[in-house]
Amino acid sequence: AEDIDNPKKNLPKALFISVLAVMLIYILITMVVIGNLSIPQIIESKEYVLAKATEAIMGPLGFTLMGVAALFSTSSAINSTIYGPVYMIQEIAKKKQLPNILTKNLFNNQSGYALIFYGICILVASNLLSLKEIAETGSLIFLIIYFIVNIANLKLSHITNSKKYIIWFAILGTAGSFFVFFYHKAIE
Repeated sequence: AEDIDNPKKNLPKALFISVLAVMLIYILITMVVIGNLSIPQIIESKEYVLAKATEAIMGPLGFTLMGVAALFSTSSAINSTIYGPVYMIQEIAKKKQLPNILTKNLFNNQSGYALIFYGICILVASNLLSLKEIAETGSLIFLIIYFIVNIANLKLSHITNSKKYIIWFAILGTAGSFFVFFYHKAIE
């Protein structure tokens, strides 16, 4: 938030716009997929259903284009997923809760040692877990984090001026999502 001009006004606006934009995109993608593929085709091609739907519209070129777009999307997601935790590692190290070396520059890069530490963690996890297990574990961890953030917001609602009914909706939604996902994985 400290890097944004007028964060009190622009941060809430950006969050709401981004959530609404993502919801709209997901709804449109769902309509395209359902409009171009049968339910058995969707189930059969679950990992590459968007490419299959694009193939139904544009032929083999559409399938290839969607595959290339998926590579760029994955690269972008990996890139954006790395910087948040690296920054968090540095901040925790500055507060003396992790080794001080994680705050030091490496090759004129402020996040050098933290980036190497995080990279090692990623390599260990990716070699010990399957891609499906990594994705499922990440989803569960994100739901736990969102739950904790919402609890913190509830406790600080008198400072943040947040509406408690919205916070409770988020808490119950996050907890419900966690337990449904966890139950689904447990019986799988």
